[in-house]
Amino acid sequence: MIETNLEGWYPVALERDIVPLRLARSKIGNKPLVLWRDDEDQIHVWIDRCPHRSVRLSAGRNFGAYLEGVYHGWRFGKDGRVMAVPAEGYSAKPDICVEVVAVSVQNGLVLANPSKQKALDAPKVDVKKNEILIRPMPIGAKQDIVCGSLSNWQGLRSIVTPTGEESCWVYGLMTPNSKEPASNGLRRINGRLNDLRKSLESSS
Repeated sequence: MIETNLEGWYPVALERDIVPLRLARSKIGNKPLVLWRDDEDQIHVWIDRCPHRSVRLSAGRNFGAYLEGVYHGWRFGKDGRVMAVPAEGYSAKPDICVEVVAVSVQNGLVLANPSKQKALDAPKVDVKKNEILIRPMPIGAKQDIVCGSLSNWQGLRSIVTPTGEESCWVYGLMTPNSKEPASNGLRRINGRLNDLRKSLESSS
């Protein structure tokens, strides 16, 4: 089945993949995203574009308390605002801010909504006790086509994040089958998703 009631929120990563002192990339539609975990274990999602020279923030560095851009070393605090400019002796703090994206971390999923800055109204993703998060699968096909192909799958609850006009990522929650070990079920579901990816991409 397809999860469709997230009201503009989409999964953009698995929580376990956002590690301290690293930067990760993701995307919703045509909006590139940078994800990072700070020194207080909070995950941030920003539009992946430095407001100074429009260089990707994901090319910079995560220092835990701030993110440093790669081009001129501008430092952005956890709230997205400039906290230091090296070229001006680190003392200047221009009133400039990155584009902050609302983020909600739930049951191992990082959800984001580019149209919002705060997660006050993020819908809940209920995960059943026996459901298992699968590794997300990129598919080079339109979101509606992928959703249609997954709508009747048994044992997998899918959330499809668009990453372009003809591309998306499939995030899923697998319900284990009592007749097989969970590891076998994961391999089977991943195999089916990979076959679906090949089929849709070859016909597009």
